[in-house]
Amino acid sequence: MIVLEGVTFSYDGGPPVLKDVDLSVGEGEYLGLAGPNGCGKTTLAMHLNGLLRPRAGTVTVDGLSVADPSSLRKIRALVGMVFQDPDSQIVGMTVEEDVAFGPLNLGLPPREVRRRLEESLEQVGIAHLRRRSPHTLSGGEKRLVAVAGVLAMRPRYIVFDEPAAFLDQAGRALVLGVMNRLHREGITIVHITHDLADLVAADRLVVMEAGTVTLQGPPPEVFGALMEGEGPLAPPPLARLLWGLKRDGFPVRTDVLTVDGARLTIGALLGGR
Repeated sequence: MIVLEGVTFSYDGGPPVLKDVDLSVGEGEYLGLAGPNGCGKTTLAMHLNGLLRPRAGTVTVDGLSVADPSSLRKIRALVGMVFQDPDSQIVGMTVEEDVAFGPLNLGLPPREVRRRLEESLEQVGIAHLRRRSPHTLSGGEKRLVAVAGVLAMRPRYIVFDEPAAFLDQAGRALVLGVMNRLHREGITIVHITHDLADLVAADRLVVMEAGTVTLQGPPPEVFGALMEGEGPLAPPPLARLLWGLKRDGFPVRTDVLTVDGARLTIGALLGGR
């Protein structure tokens, strides 16, 4: 479990970016962290593996404190980070060189490096790109290279910072599909975004505003609270449609998060037509 207690942080003595944040991430959970630009999401994410350390409060990962320099190597092995700009973490001349970079730097024997490389490429479905230069790939493919590089380090938790940003619909579906599959395989996911439509698969949704947590709960519950004006974001269009129908007196389910589910509940309302 990752646990933040009373975390406060500011850059270079400026105003607080995080203010007394309490948050936990359970093993195996898919946690969605949402909020408007500038609310502190990325700053919080960088506390999860000790890239930043709080000015006040504590952050622990499986009982290890990020304030303890001797624990940072272990913490960063447990918590992988996939940044918004994949070019910032791609270092290899080819895809397989890039994915192998982390395990090689751990000093693992060649056979283990090769095993991790092959497994990671297969996990994200990019084995066919192994000989390509990462910089010739599409945005979605570059994100998957970054994910494979993190997977090769065998993390227990992976933090994704705006993983679908600037991708077209195909790239978005590709990356989100891989994230959902990794979660089903047992990896804990922390998914940071300002787009709530990307978080319908989350187990729990946390909404931030101005450096604090303002809402949290299952996605349908949070969407309902946002419909009542209790946060800085608008729910996804599908949630707005169903809540609007409910407000108008139609007995529809508002816990439906997929188009197919909405089609069924609205179809039932229309007598199957």
